[in-house]
Formats: sequence, C-alpha cells, structure tokens
Amino acid sequence: MLDRGKVEALIAETGGLDPEIATIVQTDEDAWTVRYEDGLDVEIELDEARDQLIILTVVGTPPAARRLELLEAMMAYNMLVKETGGVRMALTGSGGEAVQMVEVPFAGLLAKDLATIFSNMADKTLTWRTLFVSDTESTSPAEQAGEAITFRA
Repeated sequence: MLDRGKVEALIAETGGLDPEIATIVQTDEDAWTVRYEDGLDVEIELDEARDQLIILTVVGTPPAARRLELLEAMMAYNMLVKETGGVRMALTGSGGEAVQMVEVPFAGLLAKDLATIFSNMADKTLTWRTLFVSDTESTSPAEQAGEAITFRA
C-alpha cells in the first residue's frame, strides 16, 4: 500500500522543478491538480489498489463537423503504445470531452520524471487542442500532428 505522505511530497516537489507550473492544489484526499501558467490543468488521482498515479488532461469536446475524423485519429493514437509510453485518448462519455490519460506506477518514480510527464502531457494537450480547432481539410488530424503527438510519458 502506498504511503500517501510520500505521494503528496513527490507531487509537491514537482512544482519547484518546472517554472511553467503556477500551482499545485490538492482537490480531494487522493487527487491533485497541477495548473500551468497558461491555465492548462493536469489532474492526478492516486490509485492505491494498483500503486499508481492516474494522470489526465482535458482536451475538449470534438467539434461535431470533425467528430468522426478526430475520433479516428484518437483511436489511431491509442495504437501507438510504444511511442506514447502508454498515453491514450478517451471520451468522458457519449458526446463528452476528449481526455488524454496515462497510468504511472509509483514505485521508483522520481520528482523529475513526474515533472517531465506533467510537462509532456500539457504540451500534447495543447497539440490536440490545436487539432480540434483546426479547419484544415487537406490532411487528417494525425497527419497534421505528425511526430508532435507522440512522446513517452
């Protein structure tokens, strides 16, 4: 079982490792939000049963006119397990928001690695948000993003 104090300390330590992090707030007993200077939030939830952190960002709601192609791009992205370090895309429900998420084992996790994961999640969320508002019809969202949407957590 995880020591909640160690989890809290590790998450708090990440704030001093990235100057783009504006604040870290504990939102519930097992949940935190890392807010970046640009207002983007990275949400963290402790999964004690699996000794891991679940890290999530909200991308937004796929626009109706491009919903199918964006959902296809998200599904294709989910196949890139090795390239993304297990980061995947999902919907919060039918017609809901798209989220980016990853599970990270807590054992051996260092603050610098966690800060890198937060930063990568934030960067890729901004890339996905750009794809969601893009009106480019000549290329697919995955082609537009190219290497920009792949990374290791």
